[in-house]
Amino acid sequence: REKVCYEFFKDLFEKQVSDFNESRASWRGLKIYAIDGFEVILPRTDDILNEGYNGRQKSKYSKTYYPRMYIVHAYDVLSRVSKEIYQSDVNDELTGADHLVSEFEDKSLTLYDRFYFCRRTVKRHRNNYFLARLKSGSNLKAVQGFIDSKDKRRTVKICGQEVHLFRIKNPKTQKKDYFATTLPLEWMNNTVIRQLYNQRWDVETSFKDMTESLKVEQWHSKTLNGCLQELYARMWLMNYTRIQIFFKSKFKKNSITRRYKAANFKLVLGWVERNFAKIFQRVKGVLKPLEEIIKRTLECRKRHSRSYPRHIKKPQSPYPYVNTVEDL
Repeated sequence: REKVCYEFFKDLFEKQVSDFNESRASWRGLKIYAIDGFEVILPRTDDILNEGYNGRQKSKYSKTYYPRMYIVHAYDVLSRVSKEIYQSDVNDELTGADHLVSEFEDKSLTLYDRFYFCRRTVKRHRNNYFLARLKSGSNLKAVQGFIDSKDKRRTVKICGQEVHLFRIKNPKTQKKDYFATTLPLEWMNNTVIRQLYNQRWDVETSFKDMTESLKVEQWHSKTLNGCLQELYARMWLMNYTRIQIFFKSKFKKNSITRRYKAANFKLVLGWVERNFAKIFQRVKGVLKPLEEIIKRTLECRKRHSRSYPRHIKKPQSPYPYVNTVEDL
């Protein structure tokens, strides 16, 4: 395996995404992506340590024993497939987002959580759109002025670009949420913003699928090249399963409403793994049982049907994480 570069598996993954591109769903002609980051644990070997991967800093004097790989994931929330990933030995999600967005179509919309909004995000989207949730305290005067006011909507200029700000009341918590977007103002209202932002949660679900269903942290290799081979192979497998679900299930694929239909991903993935040799050999009729499983497990779901207040389980460390990069 060490004679094969991980780029071979990366190329297979990127070709798979490219071949599926024409079939992907869109909203108002826009592809919708959600970007977020997460970390995976790597084996502690000399090869990986020499490549610059270290443990995550826990305090001024200590870090985790096992090295971490930081991944920024671009996920197509309408088609439910992975668009691309960016991996690094440094927890720098903004640089990862820069890299990913540069590969997006001009007609695309990117969804962000509260961490990402800054001048850098606005500059990043000169040729496409974004929708980001805002923190209640901002370092941008124009944004903080809106938050401190009682306005429900305001348009401001940031880095020479018009950004529309919205104040929306959460019907469950009765608290105010703040959003920023560069989408055309005539498309926007409180309901549409909520519906769009609710789609962002699917990228969080994809992390759970990667670690629990695909077992992405259970490495067979002890080298960085081998781990990256396994990572991209698993990404390919996850996309293959989701593409089969996309084509073989009948549901409205261009909808951003709260209700949606989805098949049991873990069950479908298990069938694909058990029958992968036959699929690879293209045995005639091999996918018919898969279609039956997808139809039988397809069910109607409701976004945010359950929600709980956020609790901080432990106090924040007084020491900043030295391998975390932020941008104001």
